[in-house]
Amino acid sequence: MRHAHVDQIKNINNVMVKSEISISYEKKPSSSDLNLIRNGIFAESHLKRGLLKGEDFYFLCKDNNEKIIGGITGYILYGCLHIDELWIENKYRNQRMGIIKNCSFCMHNGL
Repeated sequence: MRHAHVDQIKNINNVMVKSEISISYEKKPSSSDLNLIRNGIFAESHLKRGLLKGEDFYFLCKDNNEKIIGGITGYILYGCLHIDELWIENKYRNQRMGIIKNCSFCMHNGL
């Protein structure tokens, strides 16, 4: 599978799908636009499958001096833990500090 780079994606800006619809690349869409998309997905999944709305989560990992040494963001949707961002300072990595237990499905986008 070939992955598209952001510059390649930007080139599809203002492509006409049908005469009354266009697709445009948005570098920084507004939170209200993002919420509109997410709420549309939630409404459709609730209507068709009775599934409940997802929930965002944010966790910070701090040392004894309250310095942030890591963090994780994501959401829980339809029984799936979706990790968007996960970062831990190098000196704290590989110490099994954040083990997820009793999770049947988890998805992580990243390295």
